Amino acid sequence: MAIEVNRIVKGHRYDTSISILLATDEQTTKKAKTTTYLYRTKRGLFFYVRQFNESDKKPQLAPLTKVKAEELFKELPQKYQKLKEAFEDPDDTIGRPPFFEKPLIKTSFWLKEEMIAWLKKQPATMSEVLRDLIQDAMDKNP
Repeated sequence: MAIEVNRIVKGHRYDTSISILLATDEQTTKKAKTTTYLYRTKRGLFFYVRQFNESDKKPQLAPLTKVKAEELFKELPQKYQKLKEAFEDPDDTIGRPPFFEKPLIKTSFWLKEEMIAWLKKQPATMSEVLRDLIQDAMDKNP
C-alpha cells in the first residue's frame, strides 16, 4: 500500500499514514480504473480513499458513517482486520487517552520543526506531552 493522503474535511484530519487500513480491493483491481482503500482513524472516524490508476488524477478521499463503512468493508475483498475489531468502539480500545474531570478545549500551536521532531520522538502523543509539560510548569509556578 503506497498511497499517502492527508486532508482535513469538516474539521477532522484524515491521514492514511497514521490511520488503520481495514480493507481494500487492491489485489483484485490491477486492470480496473480505481483502487479503493477503507480506513479508520485512531479516534474512530471512517473514510475511504479511491486511487485512480490514471497518474494525472489526485486520490479521492471521503468520510463515511460507521454504517456506510461497514457496508464498504463487506464489499471489499481484501480484509486487514476482522469485522468486530474493525468496528469496535474506540472507547474500548487499549491506549485511549485518559478522561479528565473537565472537558478539554481544542487549541493550536505554531512550533518550530525541531520542536515537532522532538515531540514526535516522545513515548506519548503530542497532546499528552504538551499537557504534561504545561502541568509541570503550572505546578512549579502556580
